[in-house]
Amino acid sequence: MDWKKYTYLSQSDFLNDEVIANPRPLLKVTLTAPASKIEVMGLVDSGTDSTLVHSSIAEALFISRNTCRPAYVKGTGKKLGGVPGDVVGFHYSSLKVKYEGFEEIFELPVTFVDDLPVEMLLGQKDFFNCFDVKFSKNKGVFELARV
Repeated sequence: MDWKKYTYLSQSDFLNDEVIANPRPLLKVTLTAPASKIEVMGLVDSGTDSTLVHSSIAEALFISRNTCRPAYVKGTGKKLGGVPGDVVGFHYSSLKVKYEGFEEIFELPVTFVDDLPVEMLLGQKDFFNCFDVKFSKNKGVFELARV
């Protein structure tokens, strides 16, 4: 298995523009929609089920929430909508995604979320099912290998 090594990075809080002192496993991700392309930093998050992207990124990709179906997130805290079943964003059916260090382009659904404190969360369903992940927090690195 070919492992690629990445350094934990600090990033500003996407909502408050404050630097998060605790370095995190962030990966550069290129998102491509029919009308635009953008690079963002994705947080590798084993506690997230699917791919979540801040809704302002949809605007940069010229994706209108009016053409997407609403997203309901259940069992979350107030940051993502409070009461289970609240509308917190919108689903987009097919976005092209390329992860730093890998040539393969993935096509996957994403949920754009209004109150996400990072640009992107890479979760179990779309990311961890495609990559093995090793976290070495004490060394400040994480590693990825294509499954």
